[in-house]
Amino acid sequence: MQAEIIAVGSELTSGHVLNTNSAWLAQQVEDYGLKVVSHVTVGDAADQLERSLRLALDRADWVIVTGGLGPTYDDITKEVAAKVWGQPLLLSDEAMAHIDNFFKDRSQKATANNKKQAMVPKGAEILANPSGLAPGIWLKNEEATLVLLPGPPHEMKATFEASLAPRLAATAQSAIRRHALHFYGIGEAEVDSRLDDILPDNSNPLVAPYAKGGEVELQVTAYGPSDQAAEDLIKPVIQTLIDHFKDYFYGIDVDHLKYPVSQQLARGKWSMASAESCTGGLISKWFTDIPGSSAYFAGGICTYTEKAKQYFLQVQADTLAKYGAVSAQTAAEMADGARAAFQTDLAISTTGIAGPGGGSPEKPVGLAYIGLATPTGTFTWHFQANALQTKHRSAVRDAVGRAALFHLFEYLKQNPEALS
Repeated sequence: MQAEIIAVGSELTSGHVLNTNSAWLAQQVEDYGLKVVSHVTVGDAADQLERSLRLALDRADWVIVTGGLGPTYDDITKEVAAKVWGQPLLLSDEAMAHIDNFFKDRSQKATANNKKQAMVPKGAEILANPSGLAPGIWLKNEEATLVLLPGPPHEMKATFEASLAPRLAATAQSAIRRHALHFYGIGEAEVDSRLDDILPDNSNPLVAPYAKGGEVELQVTAYGPSDQAAEDLIKPVIQTLIDHFKDYFYGIDVDHLKYPVSQQLARGKWSMASAESCTGGLISKWFTDIPGSSAYFAGGICTYTEKAKQYFLQVQADTLAKYGAVSAQTAAEMADGARAAFQTDLAISTTGIAGPGGGSPEKPVGLAYIGLATPTGTFTWHFQANALQTKHRSAVRDAVGRAALFHLFEYLKQNPEALS
């Protein structure tokens, strides 16, 4: 069943208010077998909304509209919907009683324009709004289902959960399952170029690649008569993709590399520390974002100057003089120094040029070195941020931090348990 979501409001089309309703709704309705095929945002103009509604009802089985159900002159959604549906607006005793009770409970009186919120197209069913005055509206015929929901996000969510979700559950005809596979160290174009060979029939399940900050996410979506049937379709495809891209794979349905890395540290009983220069404490933040991380993360040192590197991490003056602060040799000594200072099994280090200035032909902006001190030796890696990342200091820092986490992740995969 195909669905279209229409968000109404000039504040949305102007960009002054971010439209979060559509994204939230799309995620919710998918659980009930609705495939959202289009998102539309339209201002408070009756002619534009009418065109959008007619087009949506012509191409989708379900149309869900948010916004424009309030009491003011620019709240036009019901009026336009009634015109498109071919039914007059009538006063709903149920909706009016809700409004009267709302004001009675607050020892207030409803104003004249509140009556507008109780007007609904003839034949419509009320979707109770437990968080506000304007009720949702359900209209259904043989061709389509039209749903109107209030615009304020807290009212929209409350109306959906209390009144619309049970209806969707009762009418669901299919199920959709989606999983996201995450990969680091391979480009979106390369992944996409291989998909045709791996999955010649890329339809159900459907695999779609997305580039995300130096990583690639593959969204795998399957449709079936039930959740289990859709899941059964998706499992072998996921395993095929993991097997093919195993050198780059780091997790399913995870928001960030920090989660699988932290799970591996905890599972293997490793202790961990960090020494950061160009990332400015970002890696420490990522670890400490996770509740319970003190079980494996001892702490981090941000040493931004050469003097700090020498004093806190025992980086040798000769190393800095000969190779510079941005070098594999300095990264190695930083990692060794952090491991000794915190007395941990492992320590990760970063040193580089975050920009936008400070680069040179020999050491351009975005260059970084990563160190990893372990019980069996210290390893280093060279990293160069891409041209787009080097335009933004924060993007360079994020890219270097993710690269460091991925090298740590790879080490932990090869060494699942602490060696000490």
